[in-house]
Amino acid sequence: MKHFQQKKAELREVQDKLAQLKAKYDLLVLKKAKIEAKIEATRVKLDRTEKLLSELGDEFERWTQSFKDQTAS
Repeated sequence: MKHFQQKKAELREVQDKLAQLKAKYDLLVLKKAKIEAKIEATRVKLDRTEKLLSELGDEFERWTQSFKDQTAS
């Protein structure tokens, strides 16, 4: 009977450890999802920034040409 109680206690320890690992795993999965969401949001911001910079560059060229045209007249 003592052997049975010992094995039962060992099983309980293993189950407790498994529960701890599962909780840690669940937390890490949640953190991963949050990081992936931040990455995607940052990617969207970067795309918008690149588009804006391109459009501003085009606008700069247009204004520069307009200035040259007006000063040449």
